[in-house]
Amino acid sequence: MAEKEPVEGGSPSEPYSASDFRDSNAQRQYREQSQSKDKDTKEVAHKLPLDTTATVLNDYRGPGRPSGSEASDVKKVVNDPDNLRMVNTDTNRSDHTKLDNSIKEKAETHEPLTAKEEQRALQGATVVLKHEDELKPGTAQCFGNFYGNLETQSGETVWKKAQDKQDKK
Repeated sequence: MAEKEPVEGGSPSEPYSASDFRDSNAQRQYREQSQSKDKDTKEVAHKLPLDTTATVLNDYRGPGRPSGSEASDVKKVVNDPDNLRMVNTDTNRSDHTKLDNSIKEKAETHEPLTAKEEQRALQGATVVLKHEDELKPGTAQCFGNFYGNLETQSGETVWKKAQDKQDKK
């Protein structure tokens, strides 16, 4: 696994973790501005999961390693208000975590995704494609490699399906 460059002053000697990409201020602002009902039972969730983001930058990068500015660009994208939403706490901490872990495993085993996994993975791939121009080309390619390893129910990759969906807009 490649060593990481610091995101806003972190240590370059350890792999990225979800916390390297969390922006508590962005989440707080999103919560305050949200029109969601029952906010006290909900959390701000990322459509592009933070654990998946860390996995992609740690494991799906070719030779070399992402620069600190590259990782900071990713942090801005995953914390963009369009990429956040309010979800029930249990859903965010349990269901999404289980789905995300299963998706990461299937990226390695190349097993087809379930319908729920596919929907969750498509959200993340769509975020990357929507903000592709804000990412360094190598970073977007890392995500493309990851989502390209995920097979949908119809046999195409999540990345291809997300690109087709983006092209229709």
